[in-house]
Amino acid sequence: MLAQEIHARSPRNGKAYVAVNCAALPETLIESELFGFERGAFTGAAQQKKGSSSSLRGEHCFWMKLVT
Repeated sequence: MLAQEIHARSPRNGKAYVAVNCAALPETLIESELFGFERGAFTGAAQQKKGSSSSLRGEHCFWMKLVT
């Protein structure tokens, strides 16, 4: 994959590489999965949840959406 090769050749190659397959997420959940949400933000949000991008500190994140 091109994104992995770019990461491997970058100065950040010792840090985490996170790939998120957005096509596997329902459209209504993409924002919550990537960025998280606060408790009470919507019905069923009983507690705070950090998104997959919230833990990134200088790492690479590749968000992939395949369209067929």
